[in-house]
Amino acid sequence: MTHLPVNSNGMSVRRRPKIVIPAHYYTKGASSVLTTLSNADAWVDRQPNATRLASSQLAISPIDIRNFKAQVVYFGYNFATK
Repeated sequence: MTHLPVNSNGMSVRRRPKIVIPAHYYTKGASSVLTTLSNADAWVDRQPNATRLASSQLAISPIDIRNFKAQVVYFGYNFATK
């Protein structure tokens, strides 16, 4: 695993991502009860450019993200819904 410099929100400053989709966090019903992970809700709440999705689907194209600057797109607990 590579550790990159991050800002106060935990975002990579070296890579300057256009879009961020949190994926490695505790997911009720999909993670072990013994996990030390927590959900990403609090982190997402601190992000200035966050969108919480209402379903488990996302359709996005390169044109859609061309002007994004670290746009956070969060599925939350919608992994099992359509």
